[in-house]
Amino acid sequence: MILGVDSWPRRIYKAAVPLAALLFVVGMLNSCGSRQNHPEIVHWGETQGTTYLVKYLGVDSVPQLEIDAILQAVDEAANLWMPESAISRVNRWNRTDTVFSFVDKDLIWSVIWDRSVALHEVSGGAFDPTVQPLVELWGFGLSKRREVKPEDVEEVMAHVGMDWSRIDMNEVFENKRYLRTEILKRDSLCGLDFNSIAQGYTVDLLADLLLMKGIDNFMVEVGGEVKCHGINAKGTSWRIALDK
Repeated sequence: MILGVDSWPRRIYKAAVPLAALLFVVGMLNSCGSRQNHPEIVHWGETQGTTYLVKYLGVDSVPQLEIDAILQAVDEAANLWMPESAISRVNRWNRTDTVFSFVDKDLIWSVIWDRSVALHEVSGGAFDPTVQPLVELWGFGLSKRREVKPEDVEEVMAHVGMDWSRIDMNEVFENKRYLRTEILKRDSLCGLDFNSIAQGYTVDLLADLLLMKGIDNFMVEVGGEVKCHGINAKGTSWRIALDK
């Protein structure tokens, strides 16, 4: 049987109130002491054509090399501003008679591709990473912005749509061991842009790294994608500002 406050024996209730207050005070003191012993540590820099910020409370700093390894892995897979990234090489591939193959050593591409396909399906096609030709047309990518006419959009739209008839992926295994990833472009003008998911996935990977290190209080941001956990240096919830 679960007893409510009114059911408690009076002496237990009277003793419980100051005990609870004492535990609260002790908890606050421990929390304050913990924060004093755990300074705020910040890592920041550039990645994926934008910036990143990793802020957390901890005694020992997470090695920058471990953060850089995650950022580099995603860059090598999905950074459109890197000419030799996997996505840049796929977009340059204009042959339809054979596959383009590469080794996805960290399997970053596989995860981003699979999640993109799933989001494309559940959104009824609203989420579509094959919009890269449109991004370039409107000057939001590497190309310079220019006047866009309706007929230009109509022409480019013929190459947009995440469908196997335009582009498809296959992973080659041997004895359950991953060998390579193959991309078949049935439309040579089809292009991919994972910017709408790669930065958020990078945030997830960095957050997982911090949690694995036993860090519970952190804020991770990559290109405006944010993930918070625990409290900040002031002992309060993280407050995130938005540009108006």
